[in-house]
Amino acid sequence: MLIIRQNFDSFYKKGVSLAKLGNHKEALMFFEKALKINPNHTKALCKKGISMAKLGKDEDALMSFENALKIDPDHVNSLFNKGILLSYLNRNVEAVESFDRILEINPNDFDSLYEKGISLANLGKYEKSATCFDMGGVALIKIGNFEKSLKSFDNALKNNPNYVKALSNKGVVLAKLGKFKEAVEMFGKALEIEPKNSDIISNKENAVSELNRHSSQ
Repeated sequence: MLIIRQNFDSFYKKGVSLAKLGNHKEALMFFEKALKINPNHTKALCKKGISMAKLGKDEDALMSFENALKIDPDHVNSLFNKGILLSYLNRNVEAVESFDRILEINPNDFDSLYEKGISLANLGKYEKSATCFDMGGVALIKIGNFEKSLKSFDNALKNNPNYVKALSNKGVVLAKLGKFKEAVEMFGKALEIEPKNSDIISNKENAVSELNRHSSQ
């Protein structure tokens, strides 16, 4: 039994290493060898699906993700990669369903929020898309990834230029990055739409104060 386990680990790890090098054809061979020993290994099924997708075997890749999800319906990597592939195949409604399942498990999964936003934009649902990008940006702020959060807010504003939350949140990030002049401008745009929003007024005043303080140094 130990020898079989060692063989599985050896095949699986070799497949992972080859996939990281971009050699998906050989990686696929090793994932298949591993799955002959343990056909219910969700990680191996998911990795196999990823390599198949990289090789253009889209339907086979989807089947591999589905097989992983039959064993573990909450396997996030399989759900995510399934969603990415469905979006690539322009099957955006199904892609959104896949990302939604992840967000039921972890509402702050910023990668899934971002990809869901792309799929919704592809469906022409620009306001909902903007909301997803904004939520993803907020999640990124919480883990300190400010540069990536700016990209999310930019995508939100691309789909809905007057989305006050995204304008305000982008201002917050710009201020955290020390870009106070840009932050003031962003808060100003938000206040043109919601002039009585006390939180945005306060954030703008703080940014103006910081801008003046830095200008006088």
